[in-house]
Amino acid sequence: MTVPTHRIGNVELVALRDAELQVPAADLFPSIAADDWKPYRDLLDTEGRLHLTVGCFAARAAHRLVIVDTGIGNKPRTAAPLGNLWGHLEEDGVRPDEVTDVIISHMHFDHCGWNTLQSGDFWRPAFPKARYHVSRVDWEYWTRPQALAANPHITDCFLPLEAAGVLDLHAGEYRVGEELTVFPTPGHTPGHCSVWITSAGQHGLILGDVAHSPVQVRNPGWSTSFDTDPARAAETRRQVLERARSMKAQVIAGHFPYPAFGVLEVKDGKAFWKSLL
Repeated sequence: MTVPTHRIGNVELVALRDAELQVPAADLFPSIAADDWKPYRDLLDTEGRLHLTVGCFAARAAHRLVIVDTGIGNKPRTAAPLGNLWGHLEEDGVRPDEVTDVIISHMHFDHCGWNTLQSGDFWRPAFPKARYHVSRVDWEYWTRPQALAANPHITDCFLPLEAAGVLDLHAGEYRVGEELTVFPTPGHTPGHCSVWITSAGQHGLILGDVAHSPVQVRNPGWSTSFDTDPARAAETRRQVLERARSMKAQVIAGHFPYPAFGVLEVKDGKAFWKSLL
């Protein structure tokens, strides 16, 4: 198997695919009229669905092996397909016991499923030597009693990390090593974060769910039905994409077409995302 890899300065990124989701565009973007999709029919299948990768990334950087998001996982509690990330990790050259850090962009179920593995009646951290980095804002939001009751993945993907003493809650900008900075990009969830990479004069941005589809690069005002604050999500998206454009940063997004390494280009006065591979 040829594993898609890419370098940003001295940081090597490995694209890891856990699953693929087929989501009707009308469900993901309920406020967008069907006619508005006509210029972007190439992003839809014949049934009007977007094919969203459930992607994660491994970053090898300065004595660290960092995983950004962990996919859907194998916990059979949702209608989504079970993920296959775990079976591919070593095949992709990523050994779980070598991972030093796990960065979770936000606490939705499709970004944290392989945080833990089942061991008898208990859940244990899947990456035994790693620190797990989670936004304190998201933690406080999703561990409220009403949120816990409605989202069982919080109980089996996050609470065991706290119990094991491997959870690091952060606020504001947060460095993970010398070359990766986690920073707030709220709107999709209250504590959503993205990852900025700076290495050897080059820049990269791992979006998380700031955008689910390249159509949102062309139309940053398009927010999804999963955004807790659609207006704030749209404003965050505008700001983050403008920062990436002005810094000539590569833009990487787990839900974009695999392997999701790309750059922003401008045509007719509008930015668009172009795949590098």
